[in-house]
Amino acid sequence: MKRFEIFFGIIKIPVDFVMTVLAFLAAYRLRRITEPIAGIVKPIDESVLPTIHEYTNFSLYLAAALVIIFALGKMYSLRSTVDFNHEARRTSIVWLIWTMAIITYFFFSRFQPFSRLAIIYSWGLTLVAILLGRALIAAIRKLFLKKGIGRRKLLIIGDNKISKRLEKTLSTDPAYHLLC
Repeated sequence: MKRFEIFFGIIKIPVDFVMTVLAFLAAYRLRRITEPIAGIVKPIDESVLPTIHEYTNFSLYLAAALVIIFALGKMYSLRSTVDFNHEARRTSIVWLIWTMAIITYFFFSRFQPFSRLAIIYSWGLTLVAILLGRALIAAIRKLFLKKGIGRRKLLIIGDNKISKRLEKTLSTDPAYHLLC
């Protein structure tokens, strides 16, 4: 396995973690806006909200749980041939499992979240932030491949229909450099 593939496989872990924490902090700030749309959201009691320090600790635990669940869901594979649409679908599914795990935790621990709306904001923003982070990683990877960095050298041996079709298909893929 090439260092290029290993790097882009491993970089997803801290990106997912950081994007989750940032999404939670953005949700916290968004929830503190008492009435973003008049008549939709009731004003909140500031005494119920945790401090930013407590909420940051809460988000760090949930971000660590997300990374663990993503690892169990094999979201950190080092395969570089996965297209972004497939990765986005898998990310959404494993994110949903993480969300259900949090709901289950709240249910069995009888812990009342301070604000259901902030939790919903957090979940939605987390999915968006993770998908944006992974899209950014995919774009940077693609940019490197177009510059010729990280391309796999491939030699097709043979002169038949299959080898011609393989050559035609793989010649347009920036991840491969055909040696003919």
